[in-house]
Amino acid sequence: TRLDPMSEEFAEVDGATYHDRNLRLLAESMQADRGIRVLTARLSGAVVDAIVGYVAGMGADLVVIATRGRTGWRRAFAGSVADDLLHALTERLLLVRIDEAGAPPVTPFARILVGLDGSTVAERGLDGARAMAQAGKSTLLLARVVEQQEMVHDARAYLDRLADDVR
Repeated sequence: TRLDPMSEEFAEVDGATYHDRNLRLLAESMQADRGIRVLTARLSGAVVDAIVGYVAGMGADLVVIATRGRTGWRRAFAGSVADDLLHALTERLLLVRIDEAGAPPVTPFARILVGLDGSTVAERGLDGARAMAQAGKSTLLLARVVEQQEMVHDARAYLDRLADDVR
């Protein structure tokens, strides 16, 4: 059956074929160039629901999403898959901000900042940050923001203790 090139059905079929081919070529390139095992999947449905379901089904430990970091009316109009995933996933989520040209940051990262607020929840991020830092020979930057000047000494002692634990 020949589809009308102007129809929505043609766009869906042609678009899916195009994306499948590009995804397959990308996977083959990563496997050949870097020896990385790559699996591909085309998901359907609402984006966030499809990703959350796939992550759960595959047992993924980490989800990496590129984001443009839109703000204001652009974000309100277009929504934010990254923000929705942040709230919907229980797995770790790494947001990679791309620049205007669509280029990701150069890796490995030279310095990795870990924001800490004194809670054990925030401190749980240290293990992942440490592993990334070790793999990339990066420097960890531990930071805690305090709003009152009299808390600076306590914050410094807290960060020094954590830095000693990470080393």
